[in-house]
Amino acid sequence: DYTVQLYQQEHEGKLPPTNSKDAEWVQWRADKITEYVKDLFKAIKAHNPQAIVSVSPNPQEFSLEYYLLDWQRWERIGLIEELVLQVYRNNLADYLREITQASVIAAQKHIPVAIGILAGLKGRPVSFNLIDEQIKAARANQLAGVSFFFYESLWHLSDTSPEIRKANFAEVFRHCRKYTTDF
Repeated sequence: DYTVQLYQQEHEGKLPPTNSKDAEWVQWRADKITEYVKDLFKAIKAHNPQAIVSVSPNPQEFSLEYYLLDWQRWERIGLIEELVLQVYRNNLADYLREITQASVIAAQKHIPVAIGILAGLKGRPVSFNLIDEQIKAARANQLAGVSFFFYESLWHLSDTSPEIRKANFAEVFRHCRKYTTDF
């Protein structure tokens, strides 16, 4: 395995910890991904200096522990220019806890930070009231915007008809700027 061999090269032949959650092992692997992201950022900017490098990870603690993605570090060293944080929570209290984390607040001081909201899953609809509360909380916390996961649950996999759901979304976004779709 490439990763194990690289670890051994850098640690005098020592094998990595068997516990995948070992803090040093997690950080070492996350650092390797960060090195890749540095190269990726440079390549993107070399190709198109005007491109905006945007990522859409889970909250920091979960991202680091389960995906080895240290997006907070990436933001701090200038490797991402926009963050769309996936905060798919089925109650407002958990959602608020995530969007007010120190990592989110710190990122907001440097880059646009938007929030991904769960609009429902197959067999698990999300009420429009919860979606509306989460949108309002994002606005109240001065986040750059919201996105929804996933498309089918916006209209069809919900507890209301597509017509009612579309009318609800139209009302929530009635004051937003309209963008053209004919590119």
